[in-house]
Amino acid sequence: MTSTKPRTALAFAALATTGLLTACTSSSATNHATRTALPTDLTTQDPAALYRQALTTNAAAGSMRQRIDRPGRHSDLRLSATECAGTITLDREGRYDLTVIGTQAWARANSRAAASIGHRVPANRWMHANTAHPLMRTLAGYCHQEQITNPARPTTDLEHGPAITSTPDSTALISHEGPTARYFITAATGRPRLLAIRSADGETTRNSDFGTPVNARSPHSAQPAPCW
Repeated sequence: MTSTKPRTALAFAALATTGLLTACTSSSATNHATRTALPTDLTTQDPAALYRQALTTNAAAGSMRQRIDRPGRHSDLRLSATECAGTITLDREGRYDLTVIGTQAWARANSRAAASIGHRVPANRWMHANTAHPLMRTLAGYCHQEQITNPARPTTDLEHGPAITSTPDSTALISHEGPTARYFITAATGRPRLLAIRSADGETTRNSDFGTPVNARSPHSAQPAPCW
C-alpha cells in the first residue's frame, strides 16, 4: 500500500503464528491448553493494548496472505520477511504478477499494463531486476513486509466498536484519526489477531493464512528488466 494517511501506518501490521512440534505428553498438553485459552472477554481489555497484541501475534506467524481492495487498485499477496508473491491489479492500467525474494524481484505485466506504460516493458513475459529498479521498487512497495519485521504501533486513540458476533472472542476497534477506520480483531486461536481493516474511504484489507509458507520461486526464463 502506498497511501500516506496516518491510518495506513496502523493498517499494516501482519502475519501470524508458527507452530512448534512438541512431544505429546500430559504435561505438554496441559501447557498447550493454557497457552491457547481464549481471553474471557476482549471487550473488557484496553483497546490500544489489544491492538498492539494483535499486531504482535500477526507478526509472530512469519507469513500471511493479505488482500487489499481500494477504489481503482487491488492486491493479493502472500508475505514473509524475505518473500512476496501474488498479483497487483490496477483497474485502468492492467495487472502485474510479482515475485520478490530478498532484494531480487520478478514481474510480469499483462498486455494492458504494458500498453499503459508505453510498452516500456514486454507484455506477458517475466522480467527480473533488483528491487532498486524503478518499476520493481514500485511494485514491491505493495508488499509491506514491515508488518512482519517491524510491526506498527497505534498512534491514535482507539475505542471498542460494535460487536462483530455475539461471542466474547471477537471485537471491533475504531480509530477516529482521519477517516474512520475499523480494526477487526479476533481471538479464535487464543491470542488476538488483526484480521481485517475497513476504512471510510472504501479501502478494505483482509489478512489470512497465517503461518503458511510463501515458498516463492523465481520464474524460469525471465529476461532482464529494461533500463529506465
